[in-house]
Amino acid sequence: MQPLKRLTPALYIVRKRHAVKAGHPFQTLPSDSRNSGNESGSIGVEAIILPEVRELVFIVNVSSGGRRGAWLLDHLRRMLGPQRVHAFAECDLASVIADCRAHSYAAVACGGDGTVAAVLSASQRGAATGAEVPIGIVPLGTGNDLARTLGWSGAGDLVLASLRTASVKRIDRWVWSSPAGELAWYNYCSLGYDARVAQRFHAMRRHHPYLFRAPIVNKALYGMVSFAEVGGSIASAMTLASAQPIPLPAWAGALVFANIPSYAGGTRLGPGIVLDDGRVDAFALPGGLAMGLAMGGMRQARRLDAHRHLTIELKRPLAMQIDGEPMIATPGRYEIRHGGSVPVLVAG
Repeated sequence: MQPLKRLTPALYIVRKRHAVKAGHPFQTLPSDSRNSGNESGSIGVEAIILPEVRELVFIVNVSSGGRRGAWLLDHLRRMLGPQRVHAFAECDLASVIADCRAHSYAAVACGGDGTVAAVLSASQRGAATGAEVPIGIVPLGTGNDLARTLGWSGAGDLVLASLRTASVKRIDRWVWSSPAGELAWYNYCSLGYDARVAQRFHAMRRHHPYLFRAPIVNKALYGMVSFAEVGGSIASAMTLASAQPIPLPAWAGALVFANIPSYAGGTRLGPGIVLDDGRVDAFALPGGLAMGLAMGGMRQARRLDAHRHLTIELKRPLAMQIDGEPMIATPGRYEIRHGGSVPVLVAG
């Protein structure tokens, strides 16, 4: 990879110019004197003056957000150049993160929760070799729960500009451990009904990608899949323990382990979920229509307390998702343990 070229602190945008009040944090400059007298609403080139605080490298999942991922990749490459903008499926994440570390740059994951988790994990794996790389987010997925928690929404130019001056915060990293290996996660992992819904949704998106063109359409399709899935209890299929066994309600259709307060596209499972306290919050949710009521705030999830370590014994295979990525958990013993923390960029 060639050395990255440092940008000037001005971001040039072609758009409709609006009046800006005195004292506005972003100064605008006309492209030339002929445009300086234009009325509000005229078309012109504006330079948003940014403080030269942090340089960014973008990693874009072109399959996220319908057409928005591909559009953003092209938009950023035209604005910043190909050395600063990488396609998620084509780049070597370890090399991109190493280059960011060498130049003290931040990396920005542009995609859904799965894309963000992959970039966070790549950054964490390389942290032992040098300074840590803070990770920002441009949300393009269906749920976007971590982005929502950290205050990021949309992919407009002012959002991209705000990433350069964002503060850095550490969030907990959790590890799902089994005899077959370990998987890191940052948002939540779950077993049961909601993971089955996620599996069906991903299968539909894989076989009919033309249907998934916008986040609002994706959420509507997710809701249709949810209503079509039959609920069922998982209480007899597993045991859960921390320092002591944790009884599961007989009606539990899903078990969620949450690191952040936003779940499944913005649902609040309960109060007191903190993303940097070294504790994971466990919740039991019903399946079927009752889960829909819980997602809509008309039924409460059952809180099973917060824990630093959990042990799970599965008696039969169960659907599972980790940060939105579906899979099957086979019978056996699993552990959830704290895996340190990672730096992220926080809006505002």
